[in-house]
Amino acid sequence: MYNRNFMRIAINLAKKNIGNTGINPSVACLIEKDNQIIGIGLTGESGRPHAEYNAMSKCKDQIKGSTVYVTMEPCSHEGATPSCARILAEAGVAKVVSPIMDPNPVVNGKGFEILKNSGVEVFIDKEHNEKAKRIIEGFSKKILTGKPFVTLKLASSLDGKIALNSGKSKWISGIESRRKTQLLRYRNDAIMVGSKTFIEDNPELSIRENFGRNNQPIRVLLSSDCKILPKGKIFDTLKSQKTIIFTGYKGKKNWSDWEKAGANLIQVKSTKNSLDLHAVLYQLGSMGISNLLVEGGANLSASLLNENLLDRIIIFYSGRIFGSSGISGISKLKGEKVFIEDYPHFFIEETRKYGNDLMVSWIKKSDNLESG
Repeated sequence: MYNRNFMRIAINLAKKNIGNTGINPSVACLIEKDNQIIGIGLTGESGRPHAEYNAMSKCKDQIKGSTVYVTMEPCSHEGATPSCARILAEAGVAKVVSPIMDPNPVVNGKGFEILKNSGVEVFIDKEHNEKAKRIIEGFSKKILTGKPFVTLKLASSLDGKIALNSGKSKWISGIESRRKTQLLRYRNDAIMVGSKTFIEDNPELSIRENFGRNNQPIRVLLSSDCKILPKGKIFDTLKSQKTIIFTGYKGKKNWSDWEKAGANLIQVKSTKNSLDLHAVLYQLGSMGISNLLVEGGANLSASLLNENLLDRIIIFYSGRIFGSSGISGISKLKGEKVFIEDYPHFFIEETRKYGNDLMVSWIKKSDNLESG
């Protein structure tokens, strides 16, 4: 048996640490003995040390015979740091409770095998399986596909418009929703927008609330011709926040001002003034980005849907109605489909009220990212 309250604490700690762990997933480890917590550890800021190592360092003299609650299977491979499964076994822990296997094919059950072969009892906590999977969803997507987990965030009128026809969009949503957006940015490694959003909204794409994160997310701009002018909030803060611009071959001659100011420009394939979004996401994945937040606009949203690249859509609905005076949140999708069933389909994951706004989170169902 196990104490589900200890795993609940570990899950909550791992969730709060999302966005702080570099290329590694956010994991929490809690060590219990005689129904008392003797050690707690989280994945380090750069992804190391691992949570198990940090928890053990606080209770080395008491760990023998203890029970370890860890939100993901302890690693099995030896590298810059020793295998967490091995050091737990060598320390004499009696039991390890975990809800999921590590989706990394290098591990994927091998950590549990090391523990079992060393006489440590392993209990798979199925009750917290789904919550644990969600915490590492970005890591799972990246490790299995090479691409980050992509979340589209929209602030919309009640009738699905993200701006007036004039382009004005500030502010459709209320202050409570905008603060939640700050938290979404905190939990993502990078924020991506298209050139139209950059030109019309002049966003800064930074975290302005104090959530305890020491670094800003990477900003990603998409511009097939790189004709975006070297000015605005993003340009003015290039020295303090890493910014990547993806552009096509035609944009090569326009790189100079942005590069001199500190932006990282990357050329990818483009066709008909549209960038290869698969290439963009593979490039971001190779740079260690696991969780990507997309904040518009309508054309980019449609392009991502057309290429089946969105994993989650979060919409903040305000009580305003724009009618024909507004711009739809998603522009025209490619191809005329005969049946309703042929259009993209997402499933409600969560609803929550923020002030006078309603947040609805929609998830794409996938069998490819199941782990453990």
